[in-house]
Amino acid sequence: MGVCIVEHCERTHWGRGYCQGHYARLLRTGDVQAAKPLQVKGRNGDRCRVEGCTHKPHARNLCGTHLSRLRQHGDVLADVPIGVAKYDGLCPVDGCDRPLCANGHCRLHDRRLRAYGQPDLPVITPANCAVARCDRAAKAGGYCNSHYERLRLYGDVRADQPFKVYRPDLPCDLDGCERPHYCLGFCSNHYQQRISKPRRKALEEAALGDVDARRLQARIDFYGGCCWMCRAPWTCIDPVKPLSRGGSNWPANLRPACTSCNASKHNRWPFDTSTRKAA
Repeated sequence: MGVCIVEHCERTHWGRGYCQGHYARLLRTGDVQAAKPLQVKGRNGDRCRVEGCTHKPHARNLCGTHLSRLRQHGDVLADVPIGVAKYDGLCPVDGCDRPLCANGHCRLHDRRLRAYGQPDLPVITPANCAVARCDRAAKAGGYCNSHYERLRLYGDVRADQPFKVYRPDLPCDLDGCERPHYCLGFCSNHYQQRISKPRRKALEEAALGDVDARRLQARIDFYGGCCWMCRAPWTCIDPVKPLSRGGSNWPANLRPACTSCNASKHNRWPFDTSTRKAA
């Protein structure tokens, strides 16, 4: 471990013969700037150089707050006190009973003050989701998060389909079953048996086409026994165009896939091939 090769620098060697400070300058600017002294934390002592500030210095003999002010405003704003975690009292904005947090306001009005220049903006109540009988707050595109996610994935909000509400504090609706609720009143096991698996079986029976073991094995051999998306060992058969989107059981629509890729692909169609994993 030697010392830095820069003249009059006695710091420990870090890389390419330089200390950590000069090495960082070399990477950032291409020159170690030997004539310019390195910043020393706490050069004037153990306190920030701003008068009246008792915080420890971070860089340029300034604490983290005053350094952030200097970078953002060009001035440390020494006459503005540093906000503390909690004050005694309530927010001075009319009608607000939240406790003080920083800069003389609660957290909400302090954010408004910093963002818009005034803390007393009216509170905007979000509208409800545009889907009928959905009382959730609208987040994007006029829909709640769940309906917007359906619209993004499937192209339709599927207003007639209920949400999967997981309530572990409630039991399964079936007599004698004490497992926690998973969806539509059932536990996870009974939901798979009565809802999910019958729905999948109905889709397979309604889909066009047929395939036997010989032709399916030919498709697997065509892809080398690997997932067609990430080239990992195959574990399941993936209908490229999902059955729920009108896909078929013909061999041309079937490809080997791994469990991870098959789950992440879900039933999106058309499938964006740019989202495939690298081989």
